Amino acid sequence: MNTPEEQQKIVEAVSKKFPHMTCPMCSNTKFALVRGFTMNILSKDTTTFGDLSKAIPTASFTCENCGFLAQYSLQTLGLSQ
Repeated sequence: MNTPEEQQKIVEAVSKKFPHMTCPMCSNTKFALVRGFTMNILSKDTTTFGDLSKAIPTASFTCENCGFLAQYSLQTLGLSQ
């Protein structure tokens, strides 16, 4: 789980880049940060997904109306190496 301080940094970074974030599915403007992190694992084919060194750590937000999930790369946000 991410700490309250980490959560605040994530919210601030996303809000700075997307001050008018709107859900692409329902046009709602209220999102909630999902507690915890996710990893998108990159693979050259659909049968091998074991190399975590080829993963992108992300923070996720969910639309408070329809549940749409938006993921943001922690590295692109400047919050991960």
